[in-house]
This record gives sequence, structure tokens and C-alpha cells, in this order.
Amino acid sequence: MESQNYVDNPSHTSIYDVNTIANYDEGIIPLLDAPQGAVFERTAAGEWIRVDSDGDKH
Repeated sequence: MESQNYVDNPSHTSIYDVNTIANYDEGIIPLLDAPQGAVFERTAAGEWIRVDSDGDKH
């Protein structure tokens, strides 16, 4: 997870339409039904796992 200091730098973030991202990576489509504020990380194997905002994995 990125630090707040990293995210606060506008050159490190961008806004994209969700359809654009889904066209690049269909793996996010099942995540779209997650509750607002849910946090996910991608494992080294390419699977998405849900984590707490403090980084604890579920």
C-alpha cells in the first residue's frame, strides 16, 4: 500500500473511467460489487485479495 506522502503527490495518481480499466484487466470486474471503501491488493500470483485499510489481509 502506498504511503499518504506518496499519494499526496499528484504526479503519482491518475483518474480513469472504470470501463477503461476493465478493458485492460477483466480481473477487476468481480471487485466492482465490493462495498464502498473496500481495499484490495494483487498478489504475486495475480490474484486480488481484500485487505483492511491498515494492510491486514482477509
